[in-house]
Amino acid sequence: MKFKIKMIVVSILLIAIVVYLLVQIGVFDTFIHGDDRLVGKTAPPFTLKAYDDSTVMLSDYKNNVILIVFWSPT
Repeated sequence: MKFKIKMIVVSILLIAIVVYLLVQIGVFDTFIHGDDRLVGKTAPPFTLKAYDDSTVMLSDYKNNVILIVFWSPT
């Protein structure tokens, strides 16, 4: 029983050390802070097919705030 507890404690410590080192070298920066490279930049032009088979272009909504939700039930 004591051996199992020691192994669990050692495993947790090793995982904590690995995560700490990964955080220190910046592996999780994109996940934590987001990817700011495109924030404030103009979106590239694109065209989407709407649910009613019409075509929607981003340029149709110039100077408007747009929220695009990519969702699929599958």
